Order: sequence, then structure tokens, then C-alpha cells
Amino acid sequence: QFLVQEGNELYARAEEAKYEAHLGFRDVPYIFDENYDANINWYSESVMNGAFDGRWEGYKDADGNLVYNFGPSDQTLRAEALKMVLAAFCYEPSGSGDQWWVGWANTGRQLGASLADKDLAQPVTRGEVMRLIFEVGKFDAPSQFNGYFPDVGTGDDWIAAEVMFEAGIVKGDGGTGNARLYDMLNRAESAAVINRAVEWGEGNTFADEELLSRLKSKSGEGENFFALLGQMLRTLLPVW
Repeated sequence: QFLVQEGNELYARAEEAKYEAHLGFRDVPYIFDENYDANINWYSESVMNGAFDGRWEGYKDADGNLVYNFGPSDQTLRAEALKMVLAAFCYEPSGSGDQWWVGWANTGRQLGASLADKDLAQPVTRGEVMRLIFEVGKFDAPSQFNGYFPDVGTGDDWIAAEVMFEAGIVKGDGGTGNARLYDMLNRAESAAVINRAVEWGEGNTFADEELLSRLKSKSGEGENFFALLGQMLRTLLPVW
């Protein structure tokens, strides 16, 4: 009975240490979880890569404490998208205000992000996220309209959409190939798109030099997966 109780306590400590070390979210099954299925939980790797690199932490309670939930199926607010993209490209908030996103909005304005001047309490659209990544990532605009998406014409915000397509960051939806610029984006989808944008910036020799410098600095300073795993183990194992 004692061994069972001790085992249960150790397991509970392991679960909490996993969250504290940013190796998991309660609502995002991943490789440490028995119920993880890579086909069903297609978003998990993107979400956790962002957590490993410090791009996002998940939800907090009223006192500002992490509750270790990411909310993958929740709609992404404009404020959340702004913070996620800016943090992914290694920018910091500038100043503060009544709302938590004020500092991020200030940074966004400094970078020319058009989303920063919109109502940030509203859900973000797929097109707005494409435009945000295009502006913050300093991508070059195409010289002509190519019509990559059946539902995007010259009357739409096609520039960012076509740039994202050419970079392999955004692909057409399912069998339709549609970009669905005006549809909302959930947090799992946001994580996937933002991670692809960062990977493009890290691996593309044509990326803006300032962007490359910021990304390399971030990857050099941040803790990698194995360091985080070691942190979790040190939390669990006794010191001899």
C-alpha cells in the first residue's frame, strides 16, 4: 500500500514537473502522454516547439499564474496572434497599459504591423495572420498576381497570401485549395503557421539579415529540448 501511494505521488510530481518545465500542456497530448496520436494531434509538435523556444506559455489565471492549458481549439484573438508572431520573431513588448497587449501593440506599430491598430479583443482571421507574418517577417512583395488560391482575387489582400504560399508557410485548404482569408484561425492552426514562418526564416538564405540575426540569437540563447528534459529530471530525482 505504501509503495502504491509513493508511486502515485511520484507520478503526480512528474506530471507537474512536465508542465513547469514547459514539456507539456494539460490539453495538448504529446510524446510524454499515453493518449498522444500524431495523426489526431497533428498540432502538438508545433505547439510544443513554440513552448520550448519561449514563443508562448499558454493561459494564465487572474493572478497571472500559468494554468498549463493552451486551448488548441479556441479562436485566436488578434492580441494573441500579435504577441505570438512578435515573440516568434524575437521581439519584446514596448511599454504597458490597461490591457496586457498594449506593449505588444506598441511594438507592432513600430514595425508597421497593420493589425496593431485594429480591435485586438476580436478574433483574428487567417488573412490577418498572413498579413502580420508578412509585415513582421519583412518578406518581399511579389511583382505580380499569380492566383495561387481559387478564392483569392486581386480585390482581396492577395499579396501576403501569395507570399506565404510561395514560402510554403500556408497551403490551400484540403481538396479545395482555398486560402479562406476571412475565416477565423484557432490557436492550434496559429501555432502551426507561425512555426513554419520561423523555420522559413531560419533556413532561407534570402531572408532579411536582421530577421536572421534575431532568430539565430534566440536559438542560441534559449534552452533546447534536452536541457528542458534535464530540468524536469532534476526536479523529480533526489540529490545524492
